[in-house]
Amino acid sequence: MAGITTSELPGTCPQQSGPGPARREGRSYRRRMAYAAAGALVLSLLGTSSPAAFGADGATSASASAVNHIYVGGVLSNNLAAVNVTDDEGAAPQRVPGSPFASGYGAFVVAASPNGRFLYTVPNIDAGEILVYAVADNGQLTRVQTTKILIPGNATTMGLSFSPDGRHMYATSGTGFFDKGGIVTTYTVADNGIPSQTGQPVNIGTSSGLMMSTVSADGRNLYVSDYRQGQIVRLALGSDGTPSAPLERVPTGAGPCFPTISPDGKHFYNVNELGGNVSGFSIAADGSLTPVSGSPFAAGSTPHSVTITPDNRYMYVPNVLSHTIDGYEVQANGALTKLGNSPFPSGADGDSPARTFLSPDGKHLYAVDIASGAAPHTAKLHTFTIGADGRLTESAPAYDTGITGADGPSSVLVPGH
Repeated sequence: MAGITTSELPGTCPQQSGPGPARREGRSYRRRMAYAAAGALVLSLLGTSSPAAFGADGATSASASAVNHIYVGGVLSNNLAAVNVTDDEGAAPQRVPGSPFASGYGAFVVAASPNGRFLYTVPNIDAGEILVYAVADNGQLTRVQTTKILIPGNATTMGLSFSPDGRHMYATSGTGFFDKGGIVTTYTVADNGIPSQTGQPVNIGTSSGLMMSTVSADGRNLYVSDYRQGQIVRLALGSDGTPSAPLERVPTGAGPCFPTISPDGKHFYNVNELGGNVSGFSIAADGSLTPVSGSPFAAGSTPHSVTITPDNRYMYVPNVLSHTIDGYEVQANGALTKLGNSPFPSGADGDSPARTFLSPDGKHLYAVDIASGAAPHTAKLHTFTIGADGRLTESAPAYDTGITGADGPSSVLVPGH
């Protein structure tokens, strides 16, 4: 499909100044090598030998009743797979017409605007820039044509998050793996979906290594996971969306990532990827965090995101190297109690789940693998029905996305319009 031209529309961001071509080329080369090494490590840990080429999924069209869209990128792929899923029990996922869509190589970050109208990716290996897509009602993506939206300093970006009203976007850059030191860059998002940088980036610290971030339900605080330092950093957000200097640094565990606010806005959680557990905190009126009783809570090997049902009753955490999904009952005080039948198998062929999402009605859980246990070791999408007791039962055929290395926040569910 033809791109949407927005050069004359408000909100288009001019190219940011940054390091010269030679320095940028050097960083780009180091980043490519680092991602390749990380991808090889993940695949070796999963028992695979090499990334497979992107393949066709065989589906031809989306079901007429499909209303929700799942997009999957990968650090070892240059495309986004787009899949339609429906709330109908047992319905198989279907390929979005035109999928896969070009994303640039190494789309570690895939995020959607709160209204589901726009999708954003950052192809960290090709270039440190933000790409914008319009999301059609049937799930198709159209690249929004604009001048390059570069991350300041060409830093490696590990997460994009949004204010609840969708007017502001926050990019966390400088990771625990590649770039020592971290910044948070604020963007104002125009009605056409185009982000433009607001103010100067906030420096979190030269020893930090940032991963993802999330915004409190009231839009007044930004929480950033510092993977290198094992802490959550809190910044206050002004009325114009710009963050303050760090106000609070809360110790959590080894390798914190995937910060998540509970649906009722009362509790904060993150997985500790290197520690094999989940940290939980109560959120005070000013946004400060206090550990809940019993935190951290045991998980499997390499826990890799947090998903909470809309009624705050159950939480699910995929464990990449345990090949399982842990289920918890969430207590009123925010503490977690493992379900008696947890952990649950992540798929019929022992796949390695990395991200989980809920259907809007809260009846189904979707799990996206980093890589599947069976050749060609591309990421599969699994569908589970959530029982009244929180039990997960795989209820639809696994769908091969064709994406290699679906690590980090490289997939997202967008509710149908």
